[in-house]
Amino acid sequence: MAKSKRSRKTIKYWTALDIKQLKQMARQKILARTIAKKLRRTTAAVYTKAHEQRISLKK
Repeated sequence: MAKSKRSRKTIKYWTALDIKQLKQMARQKILARTIAKKLRRTTAAVYTKAHEQRISLKK
């Protein structure tokens, strides 16, 4: 029986533009899950980066 091929997870690094967009959307009080969809990231990744950057997010 052949092994099934699994896709590897790729790391998507945060660019300065991504962080700028995160800050702008946070200022507009956009929900974290909506920000995640727009940036094509997980909600957890958005919360983590916001915490690192000291950005307050709307849940």
